Amino acid sequence: MRRVLLALGLSLAIALPAWAQERVGLLADRISYDRDAATLTAEGRVQIFSEGRVIQTEKLIYDDTTATLTIPGPMTLQDTDGSLFQGTSALIDDQLRQGVIEGARMIVDGQMTLATASIQRREGGITVLSRTVASSCEVCLERPVPIWQFRAARVVHDEAANRIHYDDAIFDLAGVPVFYFPYFSHFDPSVERASGFLTPEFPLSEDWGTAVKLPYFWAIDPTRDATITPYLTSNRGLVVEGEYRQLFDAASLTLDGAAAIDEDILTERMGWFLNASSTIQVTDEIEAIGDIRLVSDRRFLEEYGYSVNDRLQSRITFQSFQDDSYWQARGTYTTTQRVGERQSTVPVVLPDIEHYRIVDRSGPFGGQIAWTNSATVTTRDQGRDSTRITTGLEWEKSEFLGNGLVLTGFAEANVDIYDIRDDAAYPDSPVVRWRPLVGVEARLPLSRVTDNATEIIEPIAQVVVAGKNVRSNAIPNEDSSIVEFDETNLFARSRFPGFDRFETGSRLDYGLKYERIGFDGWTTTATIGQVLRSEPINLLSPGTGLATTQSNFATSLSLTNNRNFRIDTRLLVDDSLVASRFETNTSYAIGDITLSGGFVFLEASGSPDDPVDRGELTLSAGLPLSDNWRGTFATRRNTESGSYIENQINLTYELDCLELLLRGERDFTTSATSGAQTTIGFSFRLLGLTDMAGAGRRGACTPRAGN
Repeated sequence: MRRVLLALGLSLAIALPAWAQERVGLLADRISYDRDAATLTAEGRVQIFSEGRVIQTEKLIYDDTTATLTIPGPMTLQDTDGSLFQGTSALIDDQLRQGVIEGARMIVDGQMTLATASIQRREGGITVLSRTVASSCEVCLERPVPIWQFRAARVVHDEAANRIHYDDAIFDLAGVPVFYFPYFSHFDPSVERASGFLTPEFPLSEDWGTAVKLPYFWAIDPTRDATITPYLTSNRGLVVEGEYRQLFDAASLTLDGAAAIDEDILTERMGWFLNASSTIQVTDEIEAIGDIRLVSDRRFLEEYGYSVNDRLQSRITFQSFQDDSYWQARGTYTTTQRVGERQSTVPVVLPDIEHYRIVDRSGPFGGQIAWTNSATVTTRDQGRDSTRITTGLEWEKSEFLGNGLVLTGFAEANVDIYDIRDDAAYPDSPVVRWRPLVGVEARLPLSRVTDNATEIIEPIAQVVVAGKNVRSNAIPNEDSSIVEFDETNLFARSRFPGFDRFETGSRLDYGLKYERIGFDGWTTTATIGQVLRSEPINLLSPGTGLATTQSNFATSLSLTNNRNFRIDTRLLVDDSLVASRFETNTSYAIGDITLSGGFVFLEASGSPDDPVDRGELTLSAGLPLSDNWRGTFATRRNTESGSYIENQINLTYELDCLELLLRGERDFTTSATSGAQTTIGFSFRLLGLTDMAGAGRRGACTPRAGN
């Protein structure tokens, strides 16, 4: 049989003048025309095209007098928005825009199916469906009832607004009626961002009682949105959570917070918190960053489960980074959440300024000279206030020798001026401190390539001589109370994190780095090193592993496979093989199974902020429990006290159209304001209703692999 394509500017233009005015194409195996009845009949594999719409059927009859298409048998209509209509028969206008489809199904965006007794297509992209069942779930002879569905007396799909409206709708879950809606509507799955309710949550806890969260997302415009979440609890009344986001041409803003509206709101103060984060590109070279943390009282965040931090920092920063320089100016306000600590004794740091500039790349002996500046003002309502101003010069020069040896010489000369007030333990007059430092570093990277891998080994040695008479005891330690020593700062000029303390005297830092990059995807890296001093430093506590003339050995080992395995280990050990710090983390994945674990032990450093040994073990696993069920399990345990910190279990049920999440958590931590808590939560998502269906997920009728 031959296929016939008719363009209505040719033979049909003569036969059917009314239809010829439209841009319509017809493709069929057989075409006949009845002049007396003014009808055209197309049979076989029939396709008709009009303004992006396509109809496929086995037979159609076009009536020129009424300008309608009659399709007596099964047909499909592909609309311009991607919607697909299927029916047992249809009567449609000649532009394929309006009509009635009997025994029909409508498929929206390839995901949601609406089965109906009849479909009426109207002008303006309006589709009306009567006696309709809507679902995105897979059905078959074995499971003819969808996991979930909406049954409605009338459904209207507004193609222009991308919205689906339901009248007299019943929501069924597993064939059981659950809810009745006189009316409701939602955006169709083609809309990626729109206002509407998000996935509800149903938590249950000892402290909160029974609760429900119902978040509502408000798409204000393309650059702004907000999420409002009423959180209704049986024991603590109503909590309202909120988030607001806005994107500007050169800035962004995020606000999030919550407020507890207690039953006794008339007699008690309302608890709340607010976080604000913003980034502003002030100029091409200057950026402003703001992070503000506000809270009504010290109990709110912990009692309502939003945070366990004992201090909240609000900070505003201005900074600029260029090729040869950078500067940063910031202010920090800390809000204490610690029981027994007075807010008046917590320091406010404003301003805190740093500046670095390379002033000469070809200075003395061909080295690079940089100028550094820093200033900090620390104030308290009650207690010590201090001001520090620092300025200095840095010189550095590297030489690459012919045998591969890399020599780097460096020198620093810094001057600190401190003004300390309202503390009898320190002098009232300004304190001037001179901090000189010189050193040289030698590296010899060696590499070889074998049949299986590339190997790199690099011995490193560094000699540093720093000033000793630096009057550190006359200066309070505001910014360097906690010192950590590991392979990342083995060759640092000073391992104190701030300015108030620095390493003095002469020392030798030496170590060895090794890396093996296997052609089979496995990579191994390792580091070991130690610090030797001319004399101990009493500014460093014994727990750091750095205070004596021979430091602990800082070691690390990492083994990775670029597909599914990784282990990272750090160890700080003395010459008797007694560890003061041990940390390891590992992860492994095979198929749908994921495993991870970690252990950390930290010996007390001796500082007031780190008074006791700490140890923690974490384990987690994720694995399929059946075709559609998946479980994840996690635990945290304090190895020093032998008690659990937290246990979690999550069970997820996944289909092509449904996701259920069951969550259980036991938090064993206690404080002055709250005890251990058990929380159970439940949430669900109807996939394909207003978002993308579960692509690649096994549906209720999809056979198992291998069956």
